[in-house]
Amino acid sequence: MDFGKIKILIDTDPGYDDAAAIITAAFSSNIDILGLTTVFGNTSHDIVKKNTASMIDYFNLDIPYAFGEKEPLNKNNIATEVSEKDVFNLPEHESREDVKGAVEFLKEKLEEERGKVTLVTLGPLTNISKLLKQYPKCKTMIDRIVMMGGALNTGNVTSAAEFNIYCDPEAAKEVFNSGVEIVMAGLDVTRETMLYGYDLEKISGFGEKQTKLVEIIKACSSKYGLTPEKGIPVHDVCTIIYLLEPEVFESEKFSVDVETKGEITRGMTLADRRPFSTAVKNTTVLTKININKFMRCFFEIMAKY
Repeated sequence: MDFGKIKILIDTDPGYDDAAAIITAAFSSNIDILGLTTVFGNTSHDIVKKNTASMIDYFNLDIPYAFGEKEPLNKNNIATEVSEKDVFNLPEHESREDVKGAVEFLKEKLEEERGKVTLVTLGPLTNISKLLKQYPKCKTMIDRIVMMGGALNTGNVTSAAEFNIYCDPEAAKEVFNSGVEIVMAGLDVTRETMLYGYDLEKISGFGEKQTKLVEIIKACSSKYGLTPEKGIPVHDVCTIIYLLEPEVFESEKFSVDVETKGEITRGMTLADRRPFSTAVKNTTVLTKININKFMRCFFEIMAKY
């Protein structure tokens, strides 16, 4: 283990763009992935687990992992129907998950480290909410949470809410109000990260594993009506590029909370933008992205592996 690297734990619901983010982090020489946990979200948790185990095996990633929550905190108020999309079609592989489960796995990994660790969250925040509630001392072991989720302006699953937050607003609300430092990479920047046909061809030219990643991106995104001609956004990769080159983004600190009861605003991440507000600014929100610098960093990582 290289203590000069950025130490991260990834919580994910893979997800083609989750796969792209995980592979970007794994290929980077400046990041040390201490472990990975799964959560429901993009697809059913059975497929999430299959995708995780097969991806780690195929890409020869030396990353321990544990499976986590398969439904939101409020089981009586499930926001979305899970789908059977996003099967990666990788060779079958017997799972080697940590049987303690995601929450205990995260707790142990945080306790093992001398320094603080960054949590990178790419899906609903159910595991993280449970971790912080069951083991509040873990808050002092987390450097920050860098999440793909939320939106300052328009959502995607509804006009107000972004998908990851909408899947479990109660969990998200608890995390935003936990006191842990948060960096929010929301739709305001992530929806600009379009890969077009020529980008995918370039990535495929770097090697066999890069070609397989492109196949996953194409196959899984097409089930959502996304095409290389119109562009395929790799939302979750923003979290990793932010860790490596934060100057790619502009940001602003806000007090952010999550709406859990609104009839048409459930899951909305509401930033207090009042100039006279005295609310504690708990979240660094990424507001703009230099897409040319983003792509340069992304391609450099893909090419070096």
